[in-house]
Amino acid sequence: MLRCCRSTFSHTLLRIIFTTALVLTLVLAQVGLSTPVVRAAQFAVTSTADSGAGTLRQAILDANGSAGADIITFNLPAGSTIALSSPLPPITDDLLIGGPGAEQLTVSGSSTSRVFTVLGGTVTISGLAIRNGKAQGGAGGAGNAAGGGGGGAGLGGGMLINAGTVSLIDILFDDNHAIGGAGGAGSAGTTGGGGGGGGNGSGGTGAGGAANGATSTYGKGGDGGVSGSVSIAYTAGGCFL
Repeated sequence: MLRCCRSTFSHTLLRIIFTTALVLTLVLAQVGLSTPVVRAAQFAVTSTADSGAGTLRQAILDANGSAGADIITFNLPAGSTIALSSPLPPITDDLLIGGPGAEQLTVSGSSTSRVFTVLGGTVTISGLAIRNGKAQGGAGGAGNAAGGGGGGAGLGGGMLINAGTVSLIDILFDDNHAIGGAGGAGSAGTTGGGGGGGGNGSGGTGAGGAANGATSTYGKGGDGGVSGSVSIAYTAGGCFL
């Protein structure tokens, strides 16, 4: 379980101050001598359904399609859970997602899907819990006498940051997993190679591939994954939470 930037002030006061400051910053940054002010568009999440009008999925799609910085807010009962059946759309533009508090709202990957993906923009996510996310690496291809192919990496079960700048405030990461793909099987033969190791993933492991042939050997198990962390600075390899 990973808690990010827990404030000792009340959640309500923190969100009001932060949201107001962010909106003012975004507006002032867009003011020029001859450039009109572009107001941040706001999209409200009013449904815990996975898709459709009023859902978090639709709000992200709408925000991606809206020019400039946008804000997503929540009007849901306390203790709500948004259970996903597939990953949310990647965030590609400046966006503030302001939740009511990590104890009041959960976004769950349902142990089948990554929750958030950020591919660009300046993004702030606050006041929610990210639980039960899963990223599964692909299996390695079958090999020849030299061995099977390595499994693909599992990257970021709770969140994948591939570009942009991300700030997290009052975010709880809990029970998120990234699992490397299984290694590919070695070919039959007296010197048939083993399957390749599964790719590294945040908190996950990959399985070794099966071997074929009477004297072939099993491939090694996949390498252990790296643990999730609070580091959210983008690097050349991305950031996986």
